Amino acid sequence: MGIKNRNTKKSNKDSVSEIKVSPSTKTLEETAIPEDKYAHLYVDRFDFITEMLCTDRLIQVFIIFMTCHLFYIQTYSDSNSIVSNNSSWAMIFNSLISFLCCLAIFIKQGSVVWTLENFDSQFFNLLYLYIIPMGLSFYFLPTEYLALTGTLVLNSLPISAHLRIPLMGIFMIFQMPDYVPDYYNVRFMFFKSILINYVFEKFLTIISGYRKSLSIVETNFFSILLTYITYVLDFPDSIPFQILQKSLYAILTVNIIQSIWVLFNKFVFNNNKGEGVVYKLIGYSLSVSAFPFFLYYYLNNLPGFFSNNNKNPFAWLVLFLTETDQRLSIISMWGIAVASSIPLLTSYVYEGTISLNFSRKYWHFLILLIIALPWKVDSVLIKTSLAGVIPLFLLLESIRYCNFFPDWIALCLDKFGDHRDQRGPLLISYLYLIIGVSLPILIDNDITGLIVLGLGDSVASIIGKKYGKKMWADSNTENKKTYEGTFAFIVSCSVFDVIIKWYYAGAPLDIEYFQTLDLKQLAFSVANFAVAGLLEGNATLNDNILLPSYTMVLRKLLC
Repeated sequence: MGIKNRNTKKSNKDSVSEIKVSPSTKTLEETAIPEDKYAHLYVDRFDFITEMLCTDRLIQVFIIFMTCHLFYIQTYSDSNSIVSNNSSWAMIFNSLISFLCCLAIFIKQGSVVWTLENFDSQFFNLLYLYIIPMGLSFYFLPTEYLALTGTLVLNSLPISAHLRIPLMGIFMIFQMPDYVPDYYNVRFMFFKSILINYVFEKFLTIISGYRKSLSIVETNFFSILLTYITYVLDFPDSIPFQILQKSLYAILTVNIIQSIWVLFNKFVFNNNKGEGVVYKLIGYSLSVSAFPFFLYYYLNNLPGFFSNNNKNPFAWLVLFLTETDQRLSIISMWGIAVASSIPLLTSYVYEGTISLNFSRKYWHFLILLIIALPWKVDSVLIKTSLAGVIPLFLLLESIRYCNFFPDWIALCLDKFGDHRDQRGPLLISYLYLIIGVSLPILIDNDITGLIVLGLGDSVASIIGKKYGKKMWADSNTENKKTYEGTFAFIVSCSVFDVIIKWYYAGAPLDIEYFQTLDLKQLAFSVANFAVAGLLEGNATLNDNILLPSYTMVLRKLLC
């Protein structure tokens, strides 16, 4: 079987056996009671059932089954056959069965060896890799894209590429519905998508230090997302989408230029560590000059809003930003808020006046306010700005990754990283935050992700660290999420949701909103935030990716 014995975690085991006991106080058994919930961590044999029965995983399994049940209730009627009359159900069902069967075969052959360290990333979190992309495809894309999404999920299977890619192609042939207009061209595009998705997944795996910074779920999730944005989808009249898509093209082009410069220095000048003023200066100059150049080129020449309407992208941007006084006021507010926060927080962190956790959560609060408040008066500006900010953050990280920044800037960025940023070469926290906040807004004008990350996650962290006593997780000792933090998450999000809806309905004195408040919708919102809070407290997948995407799917189920 693929489930094999794991090595004992000696440091943890020794910590239990080496507890010093005073005869006048407690016995050894009494002293070890707090470690009982982690007893399964210190045995020699890895047991699948024991790991699945951990409290945090049971809660997640319950949430997943509840989500599936809600989906069943919403979409299925007894008079319909799943396979013959409902192609969406057929593709979802077939994708899940195929994925589980393939995974079971490779486990049986020993291709997957589960240990305590990789159980979540190699198995449990794969459930989210299936549910989230399939849910988003079901609600926001035409039916045939379910076949493509279900196929791309198979790229996470633990087999070599020369076997995995043909397997995905065969699966695509059987999954593709035959009623799709222009069937053969669409199928050929989907086959090319498989190869593009593989390239993206390989690229993310390499730059993350071979899955040190990004897990297998994260590399596959982002490769699916990039495949759809850069190749599969095309919304020529959507300005935010065109900006995001062409900006990603420009970022990828910049990455190629950066790689050439790094390799040139490595092999010609033997500069393996990326040191020297000339190296940094030229690399930085190439990056910051190439990005706007190629962005302008792609917007102006590739099919889309700007080329179709013969508009100069940069001239359009200036006119767009200065179109109204209200828009100029919003931009000025953003500039002042960000410009004043960066030096203030940086100095406080260096001096030790405030904790790193508070300084990081401050950005969550700030992004909540600078998006939620102007959203009422100019949502177009918000969406367009977010579409442009995501690539800018990616450009910033690529420059840092290649060591083009001066040392003091790189050190400043490193100061705001958490333990997940220390696992590999990428700083993922700020990237995940902006991506997690932006995608629900860009996809469905949904600010739920903004609320759960900007407010809920921050309040849970601060309250949990200060007042938390009871821990959720018993599958590992690193998850320090508490009951108190989860309760604060749910309450703060629910209260803010009511307040912001009141504000959007006609603030500041719209008392009628509270008189006509829909209690059913309020209950659904609280339920959505409760699920998000439980996932935040128990899931090991990154909150900034899991919570916005899952709540976006769940909101559709509860509508």
